[in-house]
Formats: sequence, C-alpha cells, structure tokens
Amino acid sequence: MRAHHRSVPSLLALLALVSGFSCAKAPGGASERWPDKIPITAERGSDTVVELSGLVNGGAPGFLSLAALEALPRTEFTSEDPWIPGKARYRGVALAPLLEALGLDARARKVRLVALNDYSVVIALEELRRLGYALVWEEDGKRYDEFPDERNKGPLTVAFPHESFPGVDMEEHKLNYVWWLTRIDVTD
Repeated sequence: MRAHHRSVPSLLALLALVSGFSCAKAPGGASERWPDKIPITAERGSDTVVELSGLVNGGAPGFLSLAALEALPRTEFTSEDPWIPGKARYRGVALAPLLEALGLDARARKVRLVALNDYSVVIALEELRRLGYALVWEEDGKRYDEFPDERNKGPLTVAFPHESFPGVDMEEHKLNYVWWLTRIDVTD
C-alpha cells in the first residue's frame, strides 16, 4: 500500500472539490505532495503529541511532534463540532493519508484513537478515508493550547467535515470526535 501514497494529493484534491475542504499547506495555500519520509521518532520526546503503534511504521512504535505534523500537507475545513454549538474552521492533517505515508500495513482494517483520559473509539480505516477524518490542532485560526475554555481540546483532536457527507448519522459519529488525542493504534 505504501506505493500508493504518491497519488494521495490528487485524491485529496478531488475530495476537496466534492466535499468543500482542502489539503493545503499554510500560508501559501498551494496543494503539496506528501514527503517520502515523515519525521517519526522511535522514542517519546518532550515534544511528542501522538504515539502510533500496530500495523503502521513497519510495526515499530513511533512518535510524532506537532512540528512534524505541521510540516505536512494540511487539510482545512469548516464544520460544526457536535459538542459545541456553532461552526468552526479546522486545520490539521488528513489521518488516512498520514497513516499511508507512514507505511500502512496491507492487513490494516481498523484504527483505535485514544485520548489522554483513555477514552477511545475504533473506526474502520475505510471510513477514515471516505469521510476525511483529520488530526486537527487549530480551530478558527487559533491553536488549541491558546483556548482558555472548553474549546481547548488538547494539542490534537480528531474531527471530520461531516456536513459534506449527507446521510451521516451524527448521533453515531459524534463519539468519534476525540479531544486530547494521544495514541493511534492500527489493527486488522
């Protein structure tokens, strides 16, 4: 599957046309190609924001910093948070292409997203791809660590542009909005 990561930008561009969100790196705004190598470390550092394990990265645990994520092609979309009234503009990185760029194993079928408080959800990998799930660190132009209130959702939150997909049952999917994401486990 790793060989397919080179076509991710064109797929994201098509998805952007259909769904109303974009994969662009700020501030230039131009679509970018995913790098051949993403700076994932083998050990947790003081700047680590998320740990990856399971059927990704050759099966070796890996750790990513916010700086490493911010250097990747970004996705931006406007969506309503199912827990806080009102629409917001989110910025982050598309989750499925990130996992693919990190060497997603062909056996991978599910992704378990774990929050700081051990809240977790399991989402089918195909659903992550189809609905454009993203790791977001910014809302309405502010990083989450700049919010003093309930909108401080950690360094990372999982969100997706659900309004772009008519028929999505938000009563079911709102539980997939994981605030304070700390770990991603990829399983079969």
